[in-house]
Amino acid sequence: MADLEYTITDGIATILLNRPHRKNAFTLEMLDHWAAALRSARTDPQVRVVLVTGADGAFCAGVDLDDFAEITSTLGRQEVLRDRVHRVAAAALDLDKPLIAAVDGVAVGAGMDMALACDIRLASTRARFSEAYVRVGLIPGDGGAHLLPRIVGQARALELLWTGRFVEAEEARALGLVLSLHDPAELSEAALALCRRLADGRRWRSAPSNASSATANESISRLRSRWSPPNRPSSNPPGTPPRRSRRSGRNAPRVSSVNEPAGPNPGRPNDVWTR
Repeated sequence: MADLEYTITDGIATILLNRPHRKNAFTLEMLDHWAAALRSARTDPQVRVVLVTGADGAFCAGVDLDDFAEITSTLGRQEVLRDRVHRVAAAALDLDKPLIAAVDGVAVGAGMDMALACDIRLASTRARFSEAYVRVGLIPGDGGAHLLPRIVGQARALELLWTGRFVEAEEARALGLVLSLHDPAELSEAALALCRRLADGRRWRSAPSNASSATANESISRLRSRWSPPNRPSSNPPGTPPRRSRRSGRNAPRVSSVNEPAGPNPGRPNDVWTR
């Protein structure tokens, strides 16, 4: 079986992360297939809604470090972020159809960021979320620093980004990270039921919100320029919060240089059908 499976049934495109022995941590090859699946779903008239989920009790544990072990230089890792990891985030932001995540088990690091890029997240009662980058001295490199404060608010986002602690299922629902909680055995059917309702609904789509998508892409691009590998000391020692500037009227935490110019902050899209 493939590490990432893409199927279409009754207007619902399903992306299944299928490496349960690694808690569905993604490889470089999986990233390429993931981005391609999202681009295909965007242009396929048969697809009305997209569902992302993981196999056998896990959503995604982020990067499979074994697959990235030979990439040791800062430039090399930045290239992987730009050419592989961020292609998935960009394709998700560009998708003009509902994107739903069904999260069972862990969603860690880039795995959590991938879930945040979805419009709606459903979760099982054993789901756990963590922005674990800080544990290895990194900043969130896959859109989490841009997306998380827009979902849970600035103060809570900073606390989660700076500590990397796990958020259990009940807290995730209380924070608005997930729409609803379900028994693990019922999560798949609950997610499919929601997707069917969306697929059978009004037959219209709006174009993506260019301002929102541009801001998100600019944000992850700036983060990529500040990203350094774990085996190289960064400007902030591991376990310490990244620096940020204090700007009035900014809703998102700043993790880049205080000398960087501020970009536009269009806020949230007007509805879940546009991005």
